[in-house]
Amino acid sequence: RLEGPSDVRRASLFGHLARATGLDDALCALAGELASVEVTGAFPTDTDPNRRPRERLLFTAPHGIFVTREGERAHVPEEWTTLLATSFARATGGVSVTWSQPERARSKLLRQPDPRLQDPNRVEPSRALGYGWGLALERLAGDAGTSPGTSRGMSSTRACLHVDIHGRRDPSTSASDIGPGDCDIGAAALEDADPALGRRLRAAMGRRLRAFLDAWTREGGDGAGSEGGSEDAFAVNEDPVLTGRRPDGMWTLSQQGTALGLASVQIELSLRLRRRLRKDEAAMAGFARALADAWVECSEGLAN
Repeated sequence: RLEGPSDVRRASLFGHLARATGLDDALCALAGELASVEVTGAFPTDTDPNRRPRERLLFTAPHGIFVTREGERAHVPEEWTTLLATSFARATGGVSVTWSQPERARSKLLRQPDPRLQDPNRVEPSRALGYGWGLALERLAGDAGTSPGTSRGMSSTRACLHVDIHGRRDPSTSASDIGPGDCDIGAAALEDADPALGRRLRAAMGRRLRAFLDAWTREGGDGAGSEGGSEDAFAVNEDPVLTGRRPDGMWTLSQQGTALGLASVQIELSLRLRRRLRKDEAAMAGFARALADAWVECSEGLAN
C-alpha cells in the first residue's frame, strides 16, 4: 500500500514501485523524484483584481540537500534556506517548494547526494519540464495564471513573483570573488525576458530590503550583522556576481521559472544573515513582506 509521498519514494528507491503500480521504469523513477519534492501552501482563488498579483508569491529553496552535479563536486546544503523559503511563503500567504523532510533527513544522515536526483539549479533546457522540480514549477505557474513562452517585454502575463532562495558565503570571506553583499538580488534571467520589469523589480527589492535590514539593525539584538550583535549592518547588492543566470548554457531555477512566465529572481543570503533571520520569526516575516511590497509596486498595471 502506498499511503503518501514517503511510501512512493521508498518504493521507488527499492525497486518495488513498478510491482505496486504497473508503471514502467522511467515513470517509476519520475514518481520517486516527484515524491522527494514538497509543495506547501496554495495560491488564493479570489478573483478580485485588487488581489491579483499581490497575493501570488512562490518561494523555492533547491539546495536544502546534497545534490550531484555531473563533472563537478557534489553541491553541499545551504543552511536554513528551506526554513526561510517556507517561512517567507507562510508570512505572505504564498507557496513554497523545497525538498521533502524525509529527503532532507536522508541527506543529512548520509552526507552525500542521491545520483538519481537532479540539481534543480543546473538543468539542461531540454529537460526543464521532465524532472520533479520542473513539473512542480510548471503546475504552480499554471495555477498562478502565468503564460509560458512569453515574448520579450510582455510583462502583463507574469502574474506571480518567484523568489529562489540560496545561501552564499559571508562577505568577510568571499567579497573578492562573489562580491560584498549579505543579500544579493539576481534578476538577470527576468531581465533577459522582460528588461523593464526586471530592472524595476531589482531596484524595488533593493530599496525595500535595504530599508528593512537597516531598520532591523538599528533595533539592535538579532538585527546586527555579527554574531556578537554589534558590528556591521547587512549589505544589499543589486549588482551581484551570482545573477541567477548560468553562463554555461544550463538553466537555473529562476531561468526555468522565467521561461514558464513567472517573475523569477534569485536571492543569495549570507550565512550570517541566514543565522540571524532564522532566530527571529518577526524578522523573517518582515523580510518576506519587503519582497512582497516590491512586487506590489512593480506589478501595478499588469493584466490578470
